[in-house]
Amino acid sequence: MPERDRTTHRPVTPRRIEPGARPSLVVLSGTHRGVVVELSRSECTIGRVSDAGLVLTDSGVSKRHVKIIRAADGIYNLIDLDSTNGVLVNGVAVDVTVLREGDRIHVGPEALIRFTFHPEHDALALAAEPMPLSDRQLEVARLVCTGSSNAEIAKTLEISPRTVTSHLDHIYNRLDIGSRAELVHYLTKRGLA
Repeated sequence: MPERDRTTHRPVTPRRIEPGARPSLVVLSGTHRGVVVELSRSECTIGRVSDAGLVLTDSGVSKRHVKIIRAADGIYNLIDLDSTNGVLVNGVAVDVTVLREGDRIHVGPEALIRFTFHPEHDALALAAEPMPLSDRQLEVARLVCTGSSNAEIAKTLEISPRTVTSHLDHIYNRLDIGSRAELVHYLTKRGLA
C-alpha cells in the first residue's frame, strides 16, 4: 500500500510584508511558553538540539523536529524533518505546508507555536492572559505544590477530601494537564507556587 501524502495544498498569494512587521514564532503552550523567535534568517529549525533556532525541550519533540524555510518570494514553508511524533498545523497532520498569519503549529503533545507577522500582539496577549482558576482552585493548587496530600489539603482548608479531589479534577481540566507534577510545573513557571 503506498504511503499517504500529507502535503497540504492551499493557494498562496505572496504577502507584502508591511513595514515594522516581523515574521516570528510565538510559543503559546508548553515548557517554553512566551518565547518569541524572530525569523530573521532564511531557515529556522525547531527541536531539542541546542543549535536549533527555536529550542523546545518538551516531551515528544524530536532533536530536529521541523524546519521553516523562507522562499525568495517571502512565502514561509514548514517541513517535518521525519519527526517521531509528526507535526500538526491548525490541527491537520502535515509533512510540508505553507504557513500563513496566525497558523498554529503543534510540535509534540505539549508545545503549541503561532506563526505571526506581529509577535508583540501575541506576547502582550500571553502576559495579559487571565488565570483560568478560581481563588479556591488556586489555593488547592498551591497546597499541592507544597507536597500536601488530598487529606492534608482537606484538613488545612476545612473541606472534605472528596471536595479536594473534585477541585483537582476541575483544575486539571481547565489547565489541560493530567498530574500533580504538571500542576506544580504550571504554577512554578508562572511564579504562583
